[in-house]
Amino acid sequence: MKVMGLIKGEVKLEQYDLKWEEDFQAEAGKLYNLFGDVAQDIQHIGSTSVRGLSAKPIIDIAVGVKSLTDFAKVRQKFVDAPEYSIKEDGDPMEILVRKHNPENQDEITHFIHIMEIEGDRYKDSILFRDTLRSNPKMRLEYESLKRDLAKQYPNDRAAYTQSKDYFIRSMLREAKGKKAPHSHADEYRTIGLFIGIIIAEAMYLFITVPTVINRFTAEGGFKFRATDAPDTLVANMIFIAPFALIPLIGGVLLMKASLKSHMMWIFWIAMIIFLTTPVLALLT
Repeated sequence: MKVMGLIKGEVKLEQYDLKWEEDFQAEAGKLYNLFGDVAQDIQHIGSTSVRGLSAKPIIDIAVGVKSLTDFAKVRQKFVDAPEYSIKEDGDPMEILVRKHNPENQDEITHFIHIMEIEGDRYKDSILFRDTLRSNPKMRLEYESLKRDLAKQYPNDRAAYTQSKDYFIRSMLREAKGKKAPHSHADEYRTIGLFIGIIIAEAMYLFITVPTVINRFTAEGGFKFRATDAPDTLVANMIFIAPFALIPLIGGVLLMKASLKSHMMWIFWIAMIIFLTTPVLALLT
């Protein structure tokens, strides 16, 4: 028989257990008695609420209240109950109450998240659960991520939770029909590539610009010379082609990285400059 609860900071995943739903129903009944009219809704959230999904053996429960200040009306009930503890330095968007194993106070069996029922935190918790329930592909991706992170952070629950944040935010944005946020790490790598493009093109311009200026000055304008065709012209085109393609490829990557608009303006101006000079060099 699987045992509920984990020691603080421990990360261990268990295969889905139908008993988790029973545990939620039992605890929800106790919470309705403790909260009374303060609780407008009580929902089973988190991975234990999703059938087929592996999870830490801790039941997450969302308690929807009109205002977080309403918790003051029932706070003393939880202070007096030895199995509960209130996290004093918690998130300002919610009040977290932990329920402990009565036989081992170091083990936490339930996380009770008290949130404003009209707030984004409460709504996102329900949406995340419902999306995992209805989307097998996302559920498998999430389980794979959790298993990898559980191996990486077996005794660091804070790092484990934080490392899931990007996936959760992306999934919520997709569920809401919004574009998924880009990773800052990806953005920095792309900017690094862009800088590399600038350096490569600058080196090429350093070679070609003097030639362009000299020919323009000496011949009074741009002139196509028959002596350059066809061998010299083809050679120049082959030489110039990579430098024309590099900015184009960079532009596609920058757009995929969803950079801010001012970054895109810088890119397009730079690309026009980079493309213009090789073309002028080819024509002179």
